[in-house]
Amino acid sequence: MKNTHNNSDSEILRQKAEELLKLKPSGSDLPISELDMFKLIHELEVHQIELEMQNEEHMLAKEQLAKAATDKYAELYDFAPTGYYTLSKEGAIIELNLSGASLLGKERSLLRNSRFGFFISEDTRSVFNLFFEKVFRSKTKETCEAVLSTYGNSPMTVHLTGIVTENGKQCLMSMVDITESKHMIALKESKERLHEVLENSLDVSYKRNLLTNTYDYLSSGCMRVTGYSHEYLMNLPFETVFGLIHPDDLSNVKSLLDKASVSAPGLQYQVEYRFKQKQGEYHWFYDQFTVMHDATGKPVALIGSFSDITERKKFDAEIAALLLRHQTIIQTTTDGVHIIDGQGGVKEANPAFCSMLGYTREELSQLNASDWDAQWTREQLLSKVQNS
Repeated sequence: MKNTHNNSDSEILRQKAEELLKLKPSGSDLPISELDMFKLIHELEVHQIELEMQNEEHMLAKEQLAKAATDKYAELYDFAPTGYYTLSKEGAIIELNLSGASLLGKERSLLRNSRFGFFISEDTRSVFNLFFEKVFRSKTKETCEAVLSTYGNSPMTVHLTGIVTENGKQCLMSMVDITESKHMIALKESKERLHEVLENSLDVSYKRNLLTNTYDYLSSGCMRVTGYSHEYLMNLPFETVFGLIHPDDLSNVKSLLDKASVSAPGLQYQVEYRFKQKQGEYHWFYDQFTVMHDATGKPVALIGSFSDITERKKFDAEIAALLLRHQTIIQTTTDGVHIIDGQGGVKEANPAFCSMLGYTREELSQLNASDWDAQWTREQLLSKVQNS
């Protein structure tokens, strides 16, 4: 609107000047009348004042726009969720925004001129120092991850981005708290590792939901151990599971489950039972589990694992039979058999050995092998033991 007005005024002045020139006779040197000249000068002066006023208004509007832009930038800078810092070559904080002060745990006024490196943990300070050196050396954007260690606060993992200013004297740096994201990544990796371990373990891990009476989780090794598919077992009701347990072991299993369901949380239980595989054979299982309770104390799930211990059971039975056979031989042989410990005490002696020495098994257990060489009578040895 202002420009249109200016053009209009200029056109009017031009037209008036042309009209005054037309009034001057052609080829005449007669001057324009003094009155007309004063009128023209007056209009020119008025127009000049108008132009000056318009220029002042333009400059004022420009200043207001600049101030508004500066204020908007200041708001964006101060209230941005990212921490912004201006650091000197020595690493001192020249300027920072409110988020930057909050991340460091102090008021902004107290942080100016502080060394930023003092807030970095000792474990990652060398990483930060290398990053800071590269910012000034490379003249390009550099990044790193470090850990903030401020008094009274938990360690915080941060992502730093820095670039040197055009004059090469300062570093413009941003800082973002990535503690939660790092924790989530670590948790995800931990879950993946745990899942990999469970899926490749010789044991079968499970979580049995007591409210739905089905499995919430069952590792894939279940088919190798039981012969049943993963899908079949995942939807198998408890009563059907009980039907696969050997009748002689079922009461013991149910009794333990009843006990666990009313006991304090966190206790662990173990039970051995025979389980009928898909092929129809019973295999010995070792099952260990704990009961999960909700906030009201109600049992809601069983968390545990079971493994096939059939071979171990066979081995134990073979060892027990072998020991029984050896013990029978030792007890019935006419040869004297005895076992002496490192101190000379009699740990074992068969009837033949006791008969050879003329002592009972109980009497021999009180004697020492070194006494046997003494030329003492049985009564003297026993008397020595009783008086010692």
